[in-house]
Amino acid sequence: MTEITRQALGRIAYLGQLYNANCDEFCDNRQNAKNNDYEILSTDASSTAISKVYAMSTFEKFAALRVEKELQASIRCGLSDVLNGSGKYLTTADIKSTESRAAVVFRARTKHEKITADIINNPKSLHPEIFESYPKATHIVVAIDYGAAAVVEIVYPHHSGISKKTKNLNMEKALDALTNGDDAVGTEDGAEYIKLNYYVDVLSDALEQPRCIFEAGKYLKKFAVMIQNSENCKSSVLTYHMIPISSLNFGNTLTKSPAIYYGINPRVLSDIFQLFDYFDSWERKVLTIKNELDESTESIPLEIYAIITEKLALIQDARLNLSVELQEPMKNVRNGVSDSEKLSNILAENTNAELNAVEMAKFFKKFDEYIESNALFCQPYSFLSCFRYCCSKYRNRKMLNDLKKDS
Repeated sequence: MTEITRQALGRIAYLGQLYNANCDEFCDNRQNAKNNDYEILSTDASSTAISKVYAMSTFEKFAALRVEKELQASIRCGLSDVLNGSGKYLTTADIKSTESRAAVVFRARTKHEKITADIINNPKSLHPEIFESYPKATHIVVAIDYGAAAVVEIVYPHHSGISKKTKNLNMEKALDALTNGDDAVGTEDGAEYIKLNYYVDVLSDALEQPRCIFEAGKYLKKFAVMIQNSENCKSSVLTYHMIPISSLNFGNTLTKSPAIYYGINPRVLSDIFQLFDYFDSWERKVLTIKNELDESTESIPLEIYAIITEKLALIQDARLNLSVELQEPMKNVRNGVSDSEKLSNILAENTNAELNAVEMAKFFKKFDEYIESNALFCQPYSFLSCFRYCCSKYRNRKMLNDLKKDS
């Protein structure tokens, strides 16, 4: 009997509810599960954990929310249920070149409940007729870790006149204030521009989500106590524990065998994540370049901006196409119709000649050198400043020629 776990990510389900692990969705027998008369064991399991997310990569977000790899793959490819609460943090934050982001993720567990072994060992008490009604179900929820997760995201818009060093320092101090609940952390000029986004599994009955960074730190510090005492938190879940329906001994009471779930080969899963992570990191790098060009005092030709915009669109389209093309094959692998090598073939077919690690490294190196040379010639007291105009024209022409030659 191989148990699987799935993070709730704002999805509400009950003990005895059925789950289709092939596409990571709960079946809609929620009312039956909610009104069950199962014998349940409940134990106090209070614990808290806090983590920071710096680079805002999807990999970091998944890790902070402890999302299982199979569920990560489903979310990446658009298979999973609509996520709510802390789960929206994984899907709604748009990356922009005009701002920096970081976050603190706070998880608080309150109790653990499970269906007793006597019930599981006597599947007839689980109402076999329900399983017949949901032939795609692969698992049943047998235990739940109750609690909630809260994500407080820092959004720092870029403003001219505030140095990169000051921005980074303010972000770090804001993270410290959120993590420690410390209102004594000093910030530099420009910290007033910081905005906060909340992705919380439950809302407190008594406390509104503050907009001030230091009040937000106090909010997180009280979060564990708040969810212990809040009426809203009684059905809030952190983690579901499930067992395969096929592992239950129904005797001859089922007319059809339950659906089977096979996990994706771990090596192939790793390859899928690596390709998505490439797309994400390239997107962030392109947006960083665009922001640096926007902030440059040099006159940047429109053709160079067009190349950046085209490259960004190419990356985003490739990532979207990959997620769509993986959806059905992933379900087929999980239900045993095909093997994981089919997914490997799709990854190989989606390798764009313009979007490979070597070519992207060359592309970024060109822009790093271009931006660096612009910065050198823009120094107000540089002895080279008298050549600024001529050199700028030369650099722009050379950059365009190099980019066109590689395209």
